[in-house]
Formats: sequence, structure tokens, C-alpha cells
Amino acid sequence: MLLRFVYIIMTKRLFSCIVLITLPFSVLTQNNDFQIWSSFTLQKKIDKKTNIFLKQGLRYREDASERYKNFTDFKIRYKYNKRWGSSLGFRFIQDWNKKMIMEELYRYYGDIMFYQKIKRFTLSIRNRLQLQGNDSKSLLSIFRQKFSLSYNIRKNKIEPSTVLEYFYNEKEEKINKIRYGVSLSYPISKDLDIEGLYRIQKDVNNVILNGEKNKSATLFIFEAKLSYNL
Repeated sequence: MLLRFVYIIMTKRLFSCIVLITLPFSVLTQNNDFQIWSSFTLQKKIDKKTNIFLKQGLRYREDASERYKNFTDFKIRYKYNKRWGSSLGFRFIQDWNKKMIMEELYRYYGDIMFYQKIKRFTLSIRNRLQLQGNDSKSLLSIFRQKFSLSYNIRKNKIEPSTVLEYFYNEKEEKINKIRYGVSLSYPISKDLDIEGLYRIQKDVNNVILNGEKNKSATLFIFEAKLSYNL
């Protein structure tokens, strides 16, 4: 049943995402920005199949000169077996618009994950349904699907990966954002991991951010992540 669900979603929407990502750069983008994102995650293993995560994030825009977002994220994840898992999470967000007016947002989300090892490669697919808004009466429903492919280098702790994700607005019934990029992760110690990512994010179809209608934009994002296992 879950395999069928993943297959249907992939065949219906992945093609649209590929079309958007391959359109000419000048058609999709009119506003560009370089941003720096950072996060620190605490992870605790509850039992053999269950983990909880607490994540704190910070983001800068306007060529990384202006802070515009803080968030705190709590998630519980359950792995059914080597291939399937699910999670439930909540995120509290402080978001500043272009006029530096802060808005508090709440995000509720659920994930279904699929993993497949192919020799030294690992393919993962995350299907996420998220509801976000400032109260229960104005929650925006977004479906997100992320494809990741990592490679385990022989006799090397560094693990490279590549990722593609799209955001599907359920109300507008169209994709309004895509992200893709590459990353390198490295275990500093048994319990501490570091990861560096470079992403490109394209907002399409005149998306609405913080109540303001924006021209389509492209973000060039460098992100640093630290993760510690308790």
C-alpha cells in the first residue's frame, strides 16, 4: 500500500518538478539572494525503533546580512524496518517580512519515509504533509516530496549526497517552490556530526510569503548543520 502511494505521487508530480527546474533561468527568476542557514539538533534514541529530535534554526537573507527567521522544531520518528519509517513534528517559527515586522507561525507535519540501499548508494524519499499558519483558522496545506541520494565512500568518513525537493500547494493545486543541491557530512566524533550544504531554491508562480505577493525568486543557500546524539 505504501509502495503504491509513493509510486502515484512520483508519477504525478515529479515530472512537473523536472520541467520547472529545467526552464531557462531568466524565465523563472527576477529576484536573487544569497542566504546562510544554520541549525543545531539534539537527538535521543528512545528504543530500537524510536528517536526524538529537537532542532534550533537560524536564517539570514539579503546576502546573509539580515536575520529573518528563527525556529524551534520537535519531531518523533519511528522506523518500521530498514526501508520504511514515519514521523510527526511541530515547528514554532518567528518570521520577519521585508518591513521587519515579525510574525509567529506554527507548523504541524507528518512524514512517510522510504529507504533503499543500492550497493554503496542510499536512496531516500520523504513524503511530507505540512500545515502552517498563525492560528488554526489560517493553516496553509503544503505537500513536500524530497529525493536524496547519498554515497558511502570506501574507507572514508565523508559522505556526499544530492537532493531534490518540491513543494506542492494543495489550495492552488500547483508546485510553487523547488529546492536542489549537494552536501557533505562528516562524523566529528561518535556522537557529533557536521554537515555542509549548498542549495538553490526557486520560488515559482508568484508565491505569497508572509502575506506579501512576490515575484518569482531564486535563493542561493549555504547551510551548516550540527547534530549531537544524547
